[in-house]
This record gives sequence, C-alpha cells and structure tokens, in this order.
Amino acid sequence: MAVRWGFVGCGAVAYEVAEDFALVSDAVIAGVTARHEDSAQRFAARFSVPRVHPDLESLLADPDIDIVYIATPHHLHHQHALAALRAGKPVVCEKPFTVDARQAREVIEAARRQQLFCMEAMWMRFFPLLREIRARAESGEFGTLRLLRADFGYPTPRDADNRFFNPALAGGALLDRGVYTLSLAQLLLGEPVEVQQLVTTAETGVDEQIACLLRYENGAIADLSASLSGLTANTAVLTGDQARVTIHEPFYRPDRFTIRRATPPASSGQTSSATGLKSRLLRQPALQRLRQTITPTIKHWLRDKTVTAHYPGHGYQFEIAEASRCLREGLSESPLMPLDDTLAVMTLMDRLRPAAHEPERSA
Repeated sequence: MAVRWGFVGCGAVAYEVAEDFALVSDAVIAGVTARHEDSAQRFAARFSVPRVHPDLESLLADPDIDIVYIATPHHLHHQHALAALRAGKPVVCEKPFTVDARQAREVIEAARRQQLFCMEAMWMRFFPLLREIRARAESGEFGTLRLLRADFGYPTPRDADNRFFNPALAGGALLDRGVYTLSLAQLLLGEPVEVQQLVTTAETGVDEQIACLLRYENGAIADLSASLSGLTANTAVLTGDQARVTIHEPFYRPDRFTIRRATPPASSGQTSSATGLKSRLLRQPALQRLRQTITPTIKHWLRDKTVTAHYPGHGYQFEIAEASRCLREGLSESPLMPLDDTLAVMTLMDRLRPAAHEPERSA
C-alpha cells in the first residue's frame, strides 16, 4: 500500500516535490492545505489530490494521511511540526528545520517522546552520488580529509517583503542557503571545534552574504559561503591528502563529480637506459613532439575520473522514497538524515549568526 502524504503549504518548492511523486511507486499525495484555499485548490487540481483541507487542524485530523510534509515559510516550521507531532502524524519538514537550535530541539524531543518519524527535508543528502562520495571518503579512498570549500549563491530580487530579505520570515543567506554548505560539512567532516564568520548585512537587517571558516579536531578546515546577491560557483571541493573531489554545479543537486588523484602516474615514455633501435626512434624529433602532445593527455586521463548519474525529475524522489521506506519499516529517524545532524547544524548556525541579526520568531 502506498504511503499517503499530506502537504502543508504549496509554494514553488512544494510544486517541485509534488512533481517527483510520479517517480516514486509507493507514495501518493492524499491531502493538502495552505494559507489561501484557492492556492490549495489549484495545487490539488494540478496533482489530482483528493482532499483539500480548509486548515492545518483539518488535515492533521484526516485518518487517511500517514505523514505530513511541511513546506511553509521558515518561521512557521516549528509551529507546524509540533502541531503535526502532537496530532500523532510523522513529519518531513523543509530546510531549515527551524529558525534556531532551541526550536529544533523542541521538535526533535517531541518526535522522540512520541516515537514518531521525523526528518529534515535536506534533499541533497539523499542523492545517490553524494551517498557514494561519503562512502568513498569513509573507505579512505581520498586519504585523510583536509579541506572542504563550498559556496551557494544566486542573485535574488531585493524585495523587503519576500522570504529572502524579510527578517519576520526568517530571511537571510545563512538559513536559506548556508544551511546546505553546513549540512555538507557535517556529513563529511563532523562537528567543528572552532568557528569564525564574516557577514554583510542587507538594509532589512538580514545577512545578505556570509562567509564561514570551521576548524575540526583533526586539523581539517571548511571554507563555506552563501550569498543572496552574488552568483557564486555553486560547487563543493573536498580535498584529502590522496585525492581531490569536485562536486560540480549545483553541488546541492549533485549529478556529477570528478576525482583527481594527488600523485600523477609515472611517465609513459622510455627511460634513458633504452638502447638500440628503440633509443634511436625515441630521439627522433617527430616522435618527441608526439610524446610531448599526448603524454599530458594520458596523465590527465589517468588522474581524473568523472562519475555522472542521470535521473529524471528534480531529484526530490530520493527523499520521498527514503521517508516512505522509513515509515513502512517503522523507523523513527532516517539513517541518511539523522536528527542529531539536523540539531548539530542548527546549533552551528546559532553560533555563526550574529545576535543582532537573529531572525524574528513566531509565538
């Protein structure tokens, strides 16, 4: 039997997530509610959702909904997640999970107390290629991890009323985009022992740009940045002492990565000990020019390996499938996105965000 999902909120991200349900055989959208009923009606018509609920309470009381997906603005995540859990509904909540660690801890404690499944919808974590990179890193293929560089930035309209620049809607680069870089660092390097940050503040008071330096117990460093106003490379580069891994743009929706080995292969040419005919041939100008042309190409080919995965849709099918699997198997947390990781990232964001720029909280 398919897992029946209820959607709370139907903005742009919810539409993309809903489109990917067509790629998951054992999950369906059974109900939706939104602040404006006409928005919910349009969403239901687009995705053939059988029930449009007039409010959150009605959706949470629906016995035909197995799990709730929260896609409301950031500042409402805490309120809506707690309401769902108190109603006995498992939860998948969009990132950022809440606006701070205090709120995250309350939601996590409620889920664990009631033994209900709860997961942050950090879709990046569920992509097969990122799971492969982590497995390779843990196997030691890249050697000791030394450095992570990642950035996430796209120019965003400077509208004081939109969710990006409005402090009342928990706007800012850190919560909206920096959370991806921090979640990646948490996945690959763990929790840092020292943090530093530089912040550019928008006229509305939110962080428009933020750069973070994190140092880890083994000496590794993460250099992370996020921007609402600049077009960055949107890549991630993980460096070990044996190899460098580049997750190509966009790193948060990974479909291609390249591994470059630290040690180049030995020259394919003949050594100076060559004698006779081979030696004379290798000294011919035409052959030497050919070797000079092809040897760098051969070395590049041997040192670099690119792994690519093509998939349909937006890529949300992986988190939908994982949450549905966990629910069917009676798990209260996903091993791919454990709640301890969510709380660690929220706690780190509290440390990085200057107190003067903390987002406003709803009651």
